[in-house]
Amino acid sequence: MLEANEDIEPVAPNYVTDQTMEQTITLGKLARGIAHDINNLVTSIQGNAQLAERALTNQNELKKSLSNIKLASRLITELTGQIQTFSRTHQMPIAVFNLTKVVNEIILLIRSTLPPSIQLTSAVSHERIYVNGASSQLAQAVMNLCTNALQALGRKERGQLNIELEIQNDQARIIVEDDGHGISSDKLDRIFDPFYTTKHFGMGSGLGLAVVKSVIDSHQGDIQVTSTPDHGTRFEILIPIAPEGSVEEVTPMIERLASASMTRSQTVLLVDDEPTIRSLGVDILHSLGYRVTVARDGREALEIFQRRPEYFDIILSDSRMPEMTGLELAAEIRKLRPEMPFILITAFDDTKENPLFNQLSITDIVPKPFRIEQLQRSLRQAMLGVES
Repeated sequence: MLEANEDIEPVAPNYVTDQTMEQTITLGKLARGIAHDINNLVTSIQGNAQLAERALTNQNELKKSLSNIKLASRLITELTGQIQTFSRTHQMPIAVFNLTKVVNEIILLIRSTLPPSIQLTSAVSHERIYVNGASSQLAQAVMNLCTNALQALGRKERGQLNIELEIQNDQARIIVEDDGHGISSDKLDRIFDPFYTTKHFGMGSGLGLAVVKSVIDSHQGDIQVTSTPDHGTRFEILIPIAPEGSVEEVTPMIERLASASMTRSQTVLLVDDEPTIRSLGVDILHSLGYRVTVARDGREALEIFQRRPEYFDIILSDSRMPEMTGLELAAEIRKLRPEMPFILITAFDDTKENPLFNQLSITDIVPKPFRIEQLQRSLRQAMLGVES
């Protein structure tokens, strides 16, 4: 018989804690919810693409299918944007912006899509309310609240959605409220929890309100909710106003871009390791009037550039590529032509966290998926910077 040895540590039993099990369950729910939503949207895209192929001679049906493809693509972008915002891997540029303008644009967008049964009322301050932060993230947070409100109103014969913006004690105060089905008190404390949802399975991933809370927290703000079942829900957001002296009025760059005329067709070196993205990029750039040379990765792009460094006007490169990343390529290009406009395209905007980013003076970052107009503005702005 073996004698007991007091120096030997007892082996911990192999078990799963309640916390670990709960995390596993919530991650499973998240994965299923996201997979469900993405599969539905991809099904819509594929189905409408097939319908578009069959409707080449029917302009009305063709436009309808293409419109549905654009809508489904936008919804996928919104879903991935929520995931990135919540996980904080998607760092947006911080600047002082006019919150009044952002809220008014949201109201116009909501009003254009409301069914006749829902009435939208608004009370937005006429003065410009400036805050410091990421305008697109705050816009997404308010849109998430409006989307939740519209879903809460459901198919009511008559529903009310109210949006307000005002200054209160040196803070911007945003209110989004509805007279929908409301939230019971036992669920109210959990609505901002990640992956928690009161909706039926498949109706949402449970990230919408968690994203809202994450965005407001990152702007040093506060959000409160009150709700009464069968009477409605009210969200109130408070965001610090930007300090005096930090606000600068800037002439919109788009006005300069609209009047900018290109004296000749510029040549773009397009770098991406994905064949489908390269093909799409070539078609888009050709449609915008650019000449294009393609490279399959950073090393090939560098070899092409070294042979004719004066031939190219702009480099448009993916950020994450095997062997040589976009930033590593930019570092090599800068040794040959320090002033070369270099635009990065990335699906995950964590590029700014790389120490090389600030050293290289990257011209611009364009997030995937991008709109043609967005890419066009970036390219024109890059050339304006060279010509000015």
